[in-house]
Amino acid sequence: MHQPSTPPAWHLLNRLAMDKEDTPAKTDALSKLRHVFEYTAVHEILEELNLICTAAMNEAYVWKQGSPGNCLYYYGRLELLTECCYLFKTCNLKKTLKSRKCLLPEKLPARMLPIPLTAREFRNPQRVIKSFFRHASLPEWKRQLLVWTENALSNSSVKDELEAETLLPFIQHLRKLVYAAYLLCQYVYPEKKS
Repeated sequence: MHQPSTPPAWHLLNRLAMDKEDTPAKTDALSKLRHVFEYTAVHEILEELNLICTAAMNEAYVWKQGSPGNCLYYYGRLELLTECCYLFKTCNLKKTLKSRKCLLPEKLPARMLPIPLTAREFRNPQRVIKSFFRHASLPEWKRQLLVWTENALSNSSVKDELEAETLLPFIQHLRKLVYAAYLLCQYVYPEKKS
């Protein structure tokens, strides 16, 4: 029997597949991440995450950020970011974890503060991605993100659907992933100027 040459979770990279005519395996995860941060600052993505989480924790419909389509758009961006990080981890992380050092600035711009990363994670954002997918698999992250989004747009609370001990770690890990992805794009693998 012929075994597929792609990792088993690649069929879950639906956001990447929507943008690419080829398979997600041929997608450049870093260029997709750069594209996410090109139009939206890191603190804006974190604010979008906070809006989803705040609305999802309520037991009544409280989405006040325009149409419900905005929430779905935010969800799509977070799902794309998660998929890009998974693809980066799968394809690049093993060969680059030791070979790339982060060329971080002496001082961070004020718009990036406060930062949820430890000093060690800040210096090596690849470890954050590795830890993120060690904490839960790609299908589990996508399932939880969908549950949070559905509850943000409903009259029920995410507290009724997920275990209480998973709520805070979900937010903490996703916040760290957003920062790690940003650091990868800006400082570890900066776009080459031509």
